[in-house]
Amino acid sequence: MIENIIPRSSLWIILLSLYLCSCKCPLSGDDKVVDYNKMVGEWYVVAASPVRDKVGKCLHFNVVMNGTDSFAMNFTTTSPISNGRLLWRINGKQSENETIATWQLNGSPRVLGNIIPL
Repeated sequence: MIENIIPRSSLWIILLSLYLCSCKCPLSGDDKVVDYNKMVGEWYVVAASPVRDKVGKCLHFNVVMNGTDSFAMNFTTTSPISNGRLLWRINGKQSENETIATWQLNGSPRVLGNIIPL
């Protein structure tokens, strides 16, 4: 069902990026407080390992704070299949000891991830 929304190669790139980020997480009991102000700004991925022989040409993250414990992020990449730009909108919120977020592909009515309480 998810193949109808985004190309498979883009999904694998996103999942690989999330997996590589999760490898840096501290062990349970050694949790660190995230300073969202350090995340704010524009980020570019300049090198990545392709999962299916192709990788997008440019990965771009733009993170902004929209509260003391919440942020919004736009993630864009060039599709290696159609060569068109893909835009994801992400909303995140710190809830006690975890960050929860929703992801939505631009133009899609589907929202993926945990529902963020207001």
